[in-house]
Amino acid sequence: MAAQTLSSVFERATDEAYVEFFLFPEESVQNDSGKLQEFLIQVNIATVSIIGDYLWQKESFQLKLDPNSSHFYGTLHYDVNLEDEWFTVHILQELTQTFPGLIAR
Repeated sequence: MAAQTLSSVFERATDEAYVEFFLFPEESVQNDSGKLQEFLIQVNIATVSIIGDYLWQKESFQLKLDPNSSHFYGTLHYDVNLEDEWFTVHILQELTQTFPGLIAR
């Protein structure tokens, strides 16, 4: 077995240090593209208030509309800062409490 170098360990850790998340609105919102866009705006406004002045290590939390579906998604590379990963989970939890019927995965 080949010996691992310190840089290869960090490269592998960095490549794996991301979280992928999905938000599914209620069916009545999913079936109307206008409502879906408006709902994304509302969710993003709520997200900004939850985040406040939090400083991200590598990337910030962003939601996008999946062009092939009727849900929102995002990925966030948190590098070595696990606090960013946990804060992302907190944001998702707060959003599902703020918007009844919104499901996070």
